[in-house]
Amino acid sequence: MASLAVGNRRDVAGLVAAGMASLAIGAAIGLLPAGEAAAFAAIVVMLAIGAGIVAAAGARELASLAFAGAAATLGMNGVRVTNFMTLADACLLVGAIALCLDPQAWRRLDVAAIRPQLGGFLLLGAGGVLGSFFVASVAEGLTALLKLTVASAVLLSLFVLWRPSARELRMITWLWVASASASALVALLAQPSVTGRPPGLTTHPNHLALVAVLAIGPALAVTGSTTGFRRGAGLIACALITGAVVMSGSRAGAIGYTVVLLTVFALSRRDYVARGLLGARALVTAFALVGTLAVYLVFAQLISLPTANAVDRLFGRVPGVAQSNAARHQALVDNLARVRDHPITGSGFEHALEAHNVFLQLWASGGVLALAGFAVIVAATMRPLARSRLAALRRDDPELVPLAVGFGGGFVGFLVAGIFNNALWDRYIWLTPAALAVITVIARRRGPTAATIDDGVPAPVLAGPIGRD
Repeated sequence: MASLAVGNRRDVAGLVAAGMASLAIGAAIGLLPAGEAAAFAAIVVMLAIGAGIVAAAGARELASLAFAGAAATLGMNGVRVTNFMTLADACLLVGAIALCLDPQAWRRLDVAAIRPQLGGFLLLGAGGVLGSFFVASVAEGLTALLKLTVASAVLLSLFVLWRPSARELRMITWLWVASASASALVALLAQPSVTGRPPGLTTHPNHLALVAVLAIGPALAVTGSTTGFRRGAGLIACALITGAVVMSGSRAGAIGYTVVLLTVFALSRRDYVARGLLGARALVTAFALVGTLAVYLVFAQLISLPTANAVDRLFGRVPGVAQSNAARHQALVDNLARVRDHPITGSGFEHALEAHNVFLQLWASGGVLALAGFAVIVAATMRPLARSRLAALRRDDPELVPLAVGFGGGFVGFLVAGIFNNALWDRYIWLTPAALAVITVIARRRGPTAATIDDGVPAPVLAGPIGRD
């Protein structure tokens, strides 16, 4: 390239200016604490590399690399650039800046495809704002609401604005599975801690369990619809993720994992002419049988697992479970009292993570508007799993069906685990709604075609969601 085109020079200048402006604003409001010069330098280096990519290939290519980096690190929320920013956050920031510099991205935006989700986010946000009038610290309540908005609505909008192809979405899925597997591997190899519950590369064992719950569905999906080396890598990933659920000690994670297996199995069709010897149904059955056998052996004390594993905690055979139950019961009572005091408006997101129940937390924080908004988001997220939509995907975009079923199963597992968990604004949670929204966008823009699956292999005529036995 002899010289940069004028448009590319503007892109580079805009990227650097936007990045430096965001850093300046962050420093101005105290988000970059003193002494974090290394983190500051790392972000500047990322922006400089991004500027080179924009100059050489374009803003969309930078966005694709940034979102790939985010997917590869979302399961590691303990790996941080600064105290307030994870490595995945930094990648998402670069991707957002890149999309702002891509004029074609705004022309590609399909607002109609995510209108229900946006409506749900508006209701949730409105509930949070109303509830902030009854919170002790309005600033803290609105800050928590902003965290939830950025993690959910902004992340979903970025992915829809990026508008990846089916191949790119499959790549994102593999990277997300790899991220969860890496965190799981660290947990399995870690030295026993004081609590006996390793967090892996996350900030808490419960986060490790939720990462596993959300990743096992996509892991089964991509493993069940490929062959060769990828099949082997996928099987290893599924085993690691399963081990992470057990080692995390999270009872909610164990329940959510089971729900994911049941959901993926139920949504898989036996008449799918899949590649390979094992489809997703066979994989789910195998993991379910092995898991059931392992639970029996642990329960009968024929084999022993490290202290505070999920099986022993589920059956109350670990010291500290009674205290944990008592603390959760007290949190439930306290948040029900908040609901009674402000059932319509809620009392703000200042204490949004205290109930250990996602649904109760939303009601207590944002009232009926927030609860209704979340219900709308859930319904819109699950739309690709409706019978008619799955049938349309099988006909027009068969390579998307495994991803829809895998991500959908993971989200159902999260919703069930959310009855006993408090995570709301961690970005790894909202990758799943974003992926399902992208599937809706892709399905809308493509009519009946001779679609291909994975590396250009023609799709089978009789396409089911994931694989055959």
